Amino acid sequence: MFRKVWVSSVDHLKGFSSILLPESTNPELNVIYTNIPSSFPQNNKKGMYCFPIIYFGKGRLSIEDEDVIFTSKYSVLVDRHLKNIKRNLDFHLKRSDIKSVTRYQHPQPRMSFIPELKPINWVRIITKSNLLNGDFLLCIPCVISFKKRERGNDRLYKTILDFSSK
Repeated sequence: MFRKVWVSSVDHLKGFSSILLPESTNPELNVIYTNIPSSFPQNNKKGMYCFPIIYFGKGRLSIEDEDVIFTSKYSVLVDRHLKNIKRNLDFHLKRSDIKSVTRYQHPQPRMSFIPELKPINWVRIITKSNLLNGDFLLCIPCVISFKKRERGNDRLYKTILDFSSK
């Protein structure tokens, strides 16, 4: 089981990167945001900068028998500042519905307001069904340790790839 997983899509990341501007007048953030669309997922914490987020769902992922199972998980205390997140994004994906499992790295070099963060190597799943438009991304979030995040994403990728090829 993977206890913390973010769900996104190539289209969502394109939307995210279109909000970012490359330079900022604020050296602390080193990035500024154009108008964030009101429906775009964002961190809307009172007293802080409002900024877009790279995922639209978060939760747990497990593999059981013939299914990949994703269960949304939110904490009222921790996640109350998140706006426009799909809080009921539960799904079961049958092994037979998986068309391909690949790695994906968005071409936008900086996907964060923290310049030191390296791009995320997402797990891209293309399906035969219309689940999440038939094309979605998964990753293990960890903004503190790049190595830990990459180890988690490598494990997630290998697990889903092995599952899909049985």
